[in-house]
Amino acid sequence: IGAPEDLIKIIGEGQALWRILKPWLTDADARKVFDRMFSTVYTPQAANNYNYCIANEYIDNFLAPVMGTASAAATALGNLEEAAGVTCASDIDHGLVTTITTNAGDYNLQITDGSNDIGAALAYSEAVKKVVNLDGSTEIATAFESTSLKGLAERGGEGTADMFANHHGGANWMSAIITDATKASGSSYSTAGAKADVIHKTIQDSIAMQSIITDLERAGLAENGETANQKKAYWDSAAAKYFGTDAARSSTIYARADKRGKNFDQMVAGSIADKGEVSQVNKNILAALNAGPSEANMNTIIKNLKVIYTQATLRYAYLVNEDLSEATDWNEHQAEGFAFYNNIAPYVKAKSPTGHNMLANYFNPKVVPDSYNFFGYCKSKAVLKAADSAVWSAMGTFENDDKVTCPDTFPAEGKITTDAGSYNPSNQIGASLSFAGAIKAVTSLLDENVNYATVKSTYDAVGLRGEAGQKRIDVPYYNLAIKYFKEADWINTYIETAFDSSSTLATAARLEIIEKTARDNVAVQAVISDLYKAQATTDPDASTVHWDHAAAKYFGPDNTEDRSQTIYARANKRGANYGTLDTGGKFAKTNKVVMEEFNGATTIPSRKTAYTKIVNQIKIIYAQCVLRYAYLIDTNLGNYVEYQAEGQAFWKILAPWVNDVDENGAVYLEGIFDTARAPTHGDHFCHALEIIRKLDLRATDFGNLEGTGNIDCSGRTVPTDAAAYLATAAPVSAAPATFRAGIFASLASVAVALLLA
Repeated sequence: IGAPEDLIKIIGEGQALWRILKPWLTDADARKVFDRMFSTVYTPQAANNYNYCIANEYIDNFLAPVMGTASAAATALGNLEEAAGVTCASDIDHGLVTTITTNAGDYNLQITDGSNDIGAALAYSEAVKKVVNLDGSTEIATAFESTSLKGLAERGGEGTADMFANHHGGANWMSAIITDATKASGSSYSTAGAKADVIHKTIQDSIAMQSIITDLERAGLAENGETANQKKAYWDSAAAKYFGTDAARSSTIYARADKRGKNFDQMVAGSIADKGEVSQVNKNILAALNAGPSEANMNTIIKNLKVIYTQATLRYAYLVNEDLSEATDWNEHQAEGFAFYNNIAPYVKAKSPTGHNMLANYFNPKVVPDSYNFFGYCKSKAVLKAADSAVWSAMGTFENDDKVTCPDTFPAEGKITTDAGSYNPSNQIGASLSFAGAIKAVTSLLDENVNYATVKSTYDAVGLRGEAGQKRIDVPYYNLAIKYFKEADWINTYIETAFDSSSTLATAARLEIIEKTARDNVAVQAVISDLYKAQATTDPDASTVHWDHAAAKYFGPDNTEDRSQTIYARANKRGANYGTLDTGGKFAKTNKVVMEEFNGATTIPSRKTAYTKIVNQIKIIYAQCVLRYAYLIDTNLGNYVEYQAEGQAFWKILAPWVNDVDENGAVYLEGIFDTARAPTHGDHFCHALEIIRKLDLRATDFGNLEGTGNIDCSGRTVPTDAAAYLATAAPVSAAPATFRAGIFASLASVAVALLLA
């Protein structure tokens, strides 16, 4: 069915041979079936081996009385070599019907004399049902081809088929998805569930939709020059594929319309007493099909098909958003959304290329999706609404829409402009730009009247918990963190200590832990993950998507309020503390390096080098933070609580790297920032400096912490057994600030930079 030139030849030969047999085969239904099967007037239909199986049924029935018994007839007929492996249903029946009965109502065939066998078109639903219920990639791939689904997928056509082929990169775009999903290795789909879902939805929905529209266009467009009966035959075939058989109706677009109708409050009274309600879309399509072949009726049907897959796309945008915010696996919902969006993508792109880019990246199975502050759902909703107002008005209201309050505006897309330079992304990065807004939604709640339950629910809702809880087992930094913290969800476990209503921490400490964890720790994880994936993939397009999103998260949007919540802003603060701002004092030199690396790395090989350099700059930022707060504890022994909590939050970011080079040092720093311990001495700065030196950070990049130029760290070394020391060291009373200042003023001056060199 997928090779039209061979098919014409086969039909011609079959027709000639059928004419020889026809005088002997007097069964009226059999004659109609074979006449339609080998017709050179009507387009051939095939699915689930219907033509072979129904022919075999009639031939067996014809030969049995001739040969005396059914077994004798079977022996005389022999076994067709090409059909080895084909199993025909024992109750197979023809499609010589005048109506198709559904809960939406009856479809009345356009060819009313019962001569148009639509059995092969009805069998499409049976083929779908068969394939999607198989287990194993090899079995699915084999059945995909043997049931004619592959041929139908690659059959092509004109008009809409050409538009979709051009958009998706070739006429075989649907079979390419099945091939990808059934690969033994190297598939774009990360889980077995994602593979199964994209196979199911591509077969049940995409191939069916393309085949139906091809039939509709042959019947509904005058320029195709079909006769009246040819138009009717095409129209009936489209209807048969849409409604399917009673036994396999759950494997049709008709069934998909009912599912989405329930999600969008678009169900109306059905026509069959025990079948419940039916979607309005199915009623609309049935009415248009019954109205007969015309361009207007065709357009009505296509509009309603768009409604189904716009509903499906929006629903799965929401589900992926929920998966991300709840830190549950998004792969299956992303794969389903990908398959559904494929059916409307060319229409959306024609209206908004940038909107299409957002949706295509969000559902790209090769890319980890991003959504913060409900961006994934809200932006998808805005794009789909703008794509087709007529379709949108027929959608209904999504059942979970009231759970989300979407913003009036989204972060401005396009070039990211900072004082350290500009970055031009190739992709839509609104999701990652909204990351800073999600952080702001949390940090804006942190004041003297804080309600921790509200802060926690906001942290969850805007997607920060989900981002923090992602399993990134391919990312080296993530694995170092698991090694150190001994658990996969350490960030959320840590922030819960501040959310916990039974916490005994001081309010100031709780607020600092929440702010630095949400603003810094989650961001570092997200940025490094994107950077790593960008250089680890072999797909250039996926690499650029990840690279663009890493930049968006690092720099944030071009507004001061949201950018203040970024790593970029943290670097500028530390640059001011360490004398590493540019000569104009506007940005940290670290940010200049990071910007240059983002801009300079345009290929996967160059991103491998840039990844290492950017991560090194992030280490510098948070090593600066840790060292500064160790110093602030020393200089505030009488009022250390807030500084210890801030230092602890920053330490949680640096800890995996320190532990990798100095396990004893990591134990020590963990101890001095432990909010359950009071400081035991005034040497925290010197000890932290000794440990941080082992990260091998370049002194000129690191700079000198203000106020520390006269500190002499000679002889003030980290205990060789930090665990034993921390177990026995007793807290000391805080010394008066004037006394502490006098101590430090008397110490000899040694530049911090020299200690780091």
